[in-house]
Amino acid sequence: SDDALRHDHGISGFVLEDLRYQITKMAVNPLLRPIKSLSEILPIEARVVGIHYENRRIAARRVRAGERIEVRRDYDNPVDPNALTVHHQAAQIGFLPRDLAQRLAPDIDAGQRIDGLAITIHEGEIPEIVVRLTAR
Repeated sequence: SDDALRHDHGISGFVLEDLRYQITKMAVNPLLRPIKSLSEILPIEARVVGIHYENRRIAARRVRAGERIEVRRDYDNPVDPNALTVHHQAAQIGFLPRDLAQRLAPDIDAGQRIDGLAITIHEGEIPEIVVRLTAR
């Protein structure tokens, strides 16, 4: 409480206001659903998105079903702070969908490794690739 912070710890003024604000931000929001553990959502299959940008389709055409793919964080992405890129043989072929990246990014940031395997490839001008993700 404000009184405890003021009397027991000698905190007042702007510091008290800032501390109250920070504590409120850290509180559990009862409207949010609990996050499922990684073991509950993996393995999962996901379609690679963004293949049609920046000539990624050229690298995507080399992907074959059964080949390993790599999932990496894209910390410099100006559009999505949780962006996860998908790579095949060191070339970026696209991204994981935003909702999945939002869920996986904190775990990857915490050191969790995610393995990927290309499982379905639909050839075309812009290939459609589905990957299976598992926790290492």
